Amino acid sequence: MSIWLMLLVGLMATVLATAIGALIGSVATKHREWLNFLQNFSTGALIGFIFIELLGNSITNFLDADSLSLAASMGIMVAIIVGTGLLFFGLHELLHHFTHHHDTDQKDEDGCEDHGHVEEIFENNERSLLATSFVFLAAIFIHNIPEGFGMGVAMSEDLISGVIISSIMFIHNLVIGISMYLSFKEAGKGTGFSIGMSIVSSIPAYALLIAGYFSSYSGDISALALGVVDAIAFGALLYVLLIELLPQIFTKYKSKFSILYVIIGLALVAFLLLAF
Repeated sequence: MSIWLMLLVGLMATVLATAIGALIGSVATKHREWLNFLQNFSTGALIGFIFIELLGNSITNFLDADSLSLAASMGIMVAIIVGTGLLFFGLHELLHHFTHHHDTDQKDEDGCEDHGHVEEIFENNERSLLATSFVFLAAIFIHNIPEGFGMGVAMSEDLISGVIISSIMFIHNLVIGISMYLSFKEAGKGTGFSIGMSIVSSIPAYALLIAGYFSSYSGDISALALGVVDAIAFGALLYVLLIELLPQIFTKYKSKFSILYVIIGLALVAFLLLAF
């Protein structure tokens, strides 16, 4: 995918998708099953993409690195994936520690997902609405860092990968935009403020998308370096999948058709990647 196409498609998949979601949230909020479908479909699609595309590319590039043995290549790749996931999990837990004050016997029985916690945050009457809004904004910032970087790396691979990942993230960020708008409205904020803050929250995703793209764009980059970048992207998006998205299937976006929606997304992306 060319640089200018990446900039345009990336903008649509992050900033514009979130803005459109916020606008949808301001005019249509009763179609719950559609939200369930979009979020669970995008979750299944992301599962297919990161395991077939990113993990496959990382393994291939590490195996092509002549300077390393097979055991060393796989060991480094796994260490990078685990380390990346732990880094973002640590940031997640740090934010969780400062924004939630539950007793030790009341910890997250229903899953743990930053923008899914917003209802709990709003119940804390000791915080001002403005402070609460910015805490929520910080949670989305952390969520968007690995998401944006993973998108950028995938978009640098080839046109098909770029189109698929941008389509997945467009749907995902559409739902986030709707959720964020409704959350700020519930906090007593105005329509303009709620839409504006939703858009601001998407900026890190776009910035990290560009960084991820250029980190693996150069044609002179070695197979080992490409493998490292792919492993980082895989670890980052695996964190988003396990900590942010999968818990929503059983909590915030629960439906009797949830698993079916996930399977449809997974099957479609697997078909597109393997067929083309």
